Amino acid sequence: MTKARYILPVSLGCPKNEVDLQYLLGKFETYNCFLTFDLNLADYVFINTCSFIRKAKQEAISTILDFVVDKKNFKYKIIVGGCLVSLYKDSLIELFPDVSAFLEPGRSFGEEIFEYLDKNIVYCNFKNEICSDNENRKFFVERPFEYLKIADGCSRKCSYCLIPKIRGPYHSYERQFLLDQAKDLAQKGKKEIILVAQDVTFYGLDRKDSLLKLLEGLENIEEIRWIRLMYLYPDLLSEDVIKFVSGSKKVLPYFDIPMQHASEKVLRYMRRNPDSERFLRLIDSIRENIPDSVIRSTFIVGHPGEDEKEFDKLINFLEKIKLNWAGFFSYSREEDTLSYSMNEQVKYVEKKKRLKIAYSIQQDITLKWRQSLVGKSFEVLVENDLNKYNVGRSFMEAPDIDSFIRFRGNKKVEIGDFIRILITKNKGFKLEGKLIE
Repeated sequence: MTKARYILPVSLGCPKNEVDLQYLLGKFETYNCFLTFDLNLADYVFINTCSFIRKAKQEAISTILDFVVDKKNFKYKIIVGGCLVSLYKDSLIELFPDVSAFLEPGRSFGEEIFEYLDKNIVYCNFKNEICSDNENRKFFVERPFEYLKIADGCSRKCSYCLIPKIRGPYHSYERQFLLDQAKDLAQKGKKEIILVAQDVTFYGLDRKDSLLKLLEGLENIEEIRWIRLMYLYPDLLSEDVIKFVSGSKKVLPYFDIPMQHASEKVLRYMRRNPDSERFLRLIDSIRENIPDSVIRSTFIVGHPGEDEKEFDKLINFLEKIKLNWAGFFSYSREEDTLSYSMNEQVKYVEKKKRLKIAYSIQQDITLKWRQSLVGKSFEVLVENDLNKYNVGRSFMEAPDIDSFIRFRGNKKVEIGDFIRILITKNKGFKLEGKLIE
C-alpha cells in the first residue's frame, strides 16, 4: 500500500459531475489517499470539470490556470478530470503542461497513478477499461440530502448538445446496485435521495428495466424519507409514473421536466419532438392526478430558428401554463453540434434581450405562487443554521436551483430534522415561517 497522501477536491458543473467526483475520491481513499481542504496539506488538487457550454469550459480552464499559478506556493500536483478531459483529451497534455494527470470520466485507474505522479510522468487513463458500477463514495459536503446518479451518457440527438459526444450512449446502472447505494445513503443519514441522469425517464430502456421498477424498489427501503426526481424527459414521463407518484409516501410530487421551447419550429431545429401540445397534455395530467404538485422546467432562448414570432410562442406558453419554477439559458453555440452550423442564428444582443423578457414573465408567475403559500403549513427538511434563522426546504424546492424557507422557533432543531413550518410571509422567492411547536 502507498504511503498516506491527501487530495483536495474542486467540483465544477452539475450534480451528476459531483457524484462522479465522490466515486473518484472513494477510489483514491482505497489507495490511502484521503480527503482534505487544507492546501498546505494537499499532495494533489483534483479539479473535476464541466464542458457542456462555452461558459463552463471557460470556468474549467480558468480554475485550472488559477491552481497552476498558486502551485508555486504549495507542494500539490494537479489532477484534472471530468467532461473537459473527454472533449479535449487529444490536446490537453499540450495545453496544460503543469497538470500531472488527466482522468477521463467513466474509466478506471489503478495504484500505478501514484508511481507516475511521483516520477513526474503525466498519467492518462484514456485507454483504460470502463469502471464498474460498484464503487464507494466519499462525501465532501455535509448536508441531509444526496444525489443518486442512475445512469450515464445520453442516446438522444438534440442538435445543440455535446453530451453524447462527451459521455457516450445512455447506460443505466444496474437496479440492485442503485437500491444498495440508496440504502447506504439513507443509513448514513441522508434524508432526501435525488435521482439524476441526463434523462431519468430513459432509465432501464437499455437493459430491460424501467424507472417504475426502480421507484418501487426505492419506496420499499424503510430508511428513505424523501425521493426527488430530476431531469424527466417529457416524451417518456408516463401515466404509470405519474400515478405512482400520486400514491407514493416517499416520491415527492415535484416534476423537473426540461421542455427547452414551446415553438414547433424551434423544437424541430433542436431535433426534439415538435409537438408542443404534448406539454399541455402532460401538465394537465400531472395536475389532475396531483393537484398540489410542483412543476419546474428549463428553456433555451435564442436557438437558431427562433425569430420574434417563435419567441412570442414561448412567452404565451409560459403565461398559459404557469409553471412553479423555470430556468432559462441563452443558447450557447458549440462547435461539433448540428446547431452550430444552422442558418437563422440569433444575435447575441437579441438573445440577452429575450432572456431578460422570459425571466421577467416567469418571475411574476413564481412570485404570485409563492405569495399564495402564506398562511399554509409544510413539512420542511432542516438544512443549516444561518445566524438568527434556520433554513430548510419543503417538497416544493430542489436544492441549489430553487429557493428555500427560513424560519424561527423556540425549539432547537438539528440539520436533517423534519419539522412543520407555518409560512408567514414571502420575500421574493424565499419564504419565511415559524416553527409549529
